[in-house]
Amino acid sequence: MHLKKGDLVDIICPASPISLADVKKIKAFLKKNNLRSRILLENDCVTKNKEKNLFSKIDKIIRTKQLIEAIKNKESKVIWCARGGYGSYDLIPSLIKEKKHIQNKIFIGFSDITSLQIFFSEKWQWQEMIYGPMLTQLAFNKVSKESQNDIFDLLFSKKNLSYSIRPLNKIAQENFKVNATLVGGCLSVLCSSFSTNYEINFHNKILFLEDIEESGEKIDRYFSQILQIIIDKNMPPKAIILGNFIQNVTKKQKKKDIELAISKLVEKVNFYKLNIAIYQDKSMVLGHSFNIKPIIIGYKTQIEKNKLIQKNK
Repeated sequence: MHLKKGDLVDIICPASPISLADVKKIKAFLKKNNLRSRILLENDCVTKNKEKNLFSKIDKIIRTKQLIEAIKNKESKVIWCARGGYGSYDLIPSLIKEKKHIQNKIFIGFSDITSLQIFFSEKWQWQEMIYGPMLTQLAFNKVSKESQNDIFDLLFSKKNLSYSIRPLNKIAQENFKVNATLVGGCLSVLCSSFSTNYEINFHNKILFLEDIEESGEKIDRYFSQILQIIIDKNMPPKAIILGNFIQNVTKKQKKKDIELAISKLVEKVNFYKLNIAIYQDKSMVLGHSFNIKPIIIGYKTQIEKNKLIQKNK
């Protein structure tokens, strides 16, 4: 998973578009951090100006072609999503028709990119995809300097990832230990995979969930949907890790409603006597956060002594 100075990054735009000004800033940022960069099909995949909504003006066939060319290209070491927003789900019908591509490079993205990460994991058996900050966030200082350092530390060194997590139920409080694959991502996007032929499989795994700008009521609905699948299919995860849901929430009532949804999740797990340890990210850095920290999807992960640990090989 490690890079060296001068390695090539393929920048892709599978969801909301980026502008020419974004491209200039992103390329300068990567150069400053000792990486070369390019955007395949740049003339077709970049808009002249910033768009007013999240819908992509770039045809999904072009976006898919850009992604596939980045996967196939033997020169680059990384595929890094320029931004999330909305629309990566549009690529999946075309990807389903593609032959399986073996993962041969690092893939970085989060939020809306969850749909692609689930597809890659379930259909193409990809592992070690980084759920972390995207290039527009980094280049325009929309995340902290510490966040920038953390993603490059992960890419260039053998630093392990370790995060403090707070136990929310009795099983988690009883010195719970597990070593299992971590799956998941953005809650609302993740739930859109259910009943598809690439539906996320979280049985006996560590299920990571986070989201932004969702009401407590919607979060409760998503949690209820996941629990019903667990019960109906008898496929519980070993543990659930709740990332950041509330750091960007300004209204007190909305924050209380989200906290209520989380407490109701714990109550329902207890009511149905499900053997699932539930934790919450203590520092609110996993997911949508100004202080976002990377976590590796599809990777063997340890939970021990209220720590989530991923050993960087």
